Amino acid sequence: MAGADLPQIVLSSKEKRVLQYVKDRRQREGITPEEIAADIQRRLKAEPGLWAETVSNDRVLLFLGLFDNKVPYSSGLLLREKLGRPETYILPLGHYTSMVSATFAAHHAFTFLTRRFGMGEDCPF
Repeated sequence: MAGADLPQIVLSSKEKRVLQYVKDRRQREGITPEEIAADIQRRLKAEPGLWAETVSNDRVLLFLGLFDNKVPYSSGLLLREKLGRPETYILPLGHYTSMVSATFAAHHAFTFLTRRFGMGEDCPF
């Protein structure tokens, strides 16, 4: 997951499925987006922000999209803080447009895996 505070992500995401989810619940239940977020907060057990502090930050490589409007950049930064500021690359791209950086990300991911876990020493990247 690229962000913490899922209720806030639901409130601010421009992802079509998330927008449809909020719209459907508003129509079906007559509740506000803020009430939907509060309901998610009450029920959610898999919130990344709750378990992030249990993950050793030297085991994490994080890529965040500066212009991501699906999982907002601010949610990514919050997750980064909760993870203890792991190695992070900020991509000047959005959620889907970050695919243009796949080669960059793959190179850094293989380098990270090799350095951290001794994996992929024969990888061509």
